[in-house]
Amino acid sequence: MDLDDLTDDQVNILIDSIKRSLDELPKFFPTIALYKVDGDYKIVDEKYEIEYVLHVYRGKHDLHRYSMHIRFKQNNLHLVRLCINANNNHINKSDGTNVGRNHIHIYKSSEPDGLYAYELENHIFEASDELIESFQKFIKFLNIKE
Repeated sequence: MDLDDLTDDQVNILIDSIKRSLDELPKFFPTIALYKVDGDYKIVDEKYEIEYVLHVYRGKHDLHRYSMHIRFKQNNLHLVRLCINANNNHINKSDGTNVGRNHIHIYKSSEPDGLYAYELENHIFEASDELIESFQKFIKFLNIKE
């Protein structure tokens, strides 16, 4: 698989593939709901021999604004990124679609930056979710296991 130019089918396969977290992720759960968060966690897909970085960010001033993504360690391209209460709407460069401040990006090779944003309406995530709820849904969506 060429991680610099994935097809939509390959992206779906990678999202569905089981990934394993290493050491730090289980320790992360108790503190995620309480404070500023800015952490990277190593994730491995053993079947496809791909290393990922799971990143979660929330500032200390607005606890209802946060983002999380999983990216390939090899090239730092994002496979999936969730944005809740982002600074601005997102405009997809390939077709000009304008999505709101709450959206999910999924890798798409036709997009110049590799990320195509979708409204949350058709996804398991909701803008009203607290960070811990979104994080748990994100882990489930990406099939990350301990």
